[in-house]
Amino acid sequence: MRGHRRACRGVLTSSAEAADATLGQSRSLAAGVQAMRDADALFAALADMPFVKAETLRELAAASRAHPEHTVPPTQDDRPGNPVGFPPRLFDALTGLQGDTGTRQVVANDWQVALLPVGDAGIHRDVDVPPGAGP
Repeated sequence: MRGHRRACRGVLTSSAEAADATLGQSRSLAAGVQAMRDADALFAALADMPFVKAETLRELAAASRAHPEHTVPPTQDDRPGNPVGFPPRLFDALTGLQGDTGTRQVVANDWQVALLPVGDAGIHRDVDVPPGAGP
C-alpha cells in the first residue's frame, strides 16, 4: 500500500461513510461522490481490487488532467478495467445508480471516453473472483 499512498501524493483523497450501504454498492459510491463533489475528477477504486499498480494510478491521474471532460477507463489487452476516472459532468449519474450496480452502465452510456492502455493485470484482478473464473 505504500506505493499507492505515494502515487496519491498531491491528489486530494477522502473517505466517506454510507449510512445506506445496506442498499448496495451504489450507495457507497454515491457517498464518496458527495464527499468529493468539488473535485476535478473522481476515481472509482474498488477495495476488492488491491493489485492495481501505483504507476497505473499516476497514469490515470495524468490522463484525467489531459482529458478533463472524458471518462478514463484503463485497458489491458483491449479489455477495460478499474479504477475508472470520471469527470464532474458525470457525478450526478454516479450518485443516481441504485443497488449493486457498478459504474459500468455510466461508462457504457458515455460518449466521451478516453481509453488508457496500461501494462497492469491488476486492473482486472478481483480478490472476490478466483483466477480464471472472471471475464
